[in-house]
Amino acid sequence: GDGGFIMQVTDTGSNRVVAVSDNKLRCLVTHHAPANPTNAKCLASNPTTASDSCGLPTKVAEPSDWTQMGFNTSNWITPTYYTAQQVGVKPDYFTISWNPSAKLIWGPDLKLDNWLICKLTVTAP
Repeated sequence: GDGGFIMQVTDTGSNRVVAVSDNKLRCLVTHHAPANPTNAKCLASNPTTASDSCGLPTKVAEPSDWTQMGFNTSNWITPTYYTAQQVGVKPDYFTISWNPSAKLIWGPDLKLDNWLICKLTVTAP
């Protein structure tokens, strides 16, 4: 939780950025905790369990074949952009010269969305 993710992939041959974290990624939030987002009173006392104290699911199964080419992510979400201040980035964040198109992303709830998987296909460098 309290996540935030940023990336840039550089072709080392040309030193050209070929992919960044932006709205082209599609993501699936696979775990919400410590409270279920549908009812903040339903605490997940143990965030590794599959349900909260109201019995509502906090985990979504990771599709077994999501890393395969051609996997359909059309029903996955577009990530939400966040600022460095919202994420609370660590000092090393500032040691990288981020391409301006690389964005800090996460699920729709920066506090409750703990685990997510994202997919982006890079077709050529």
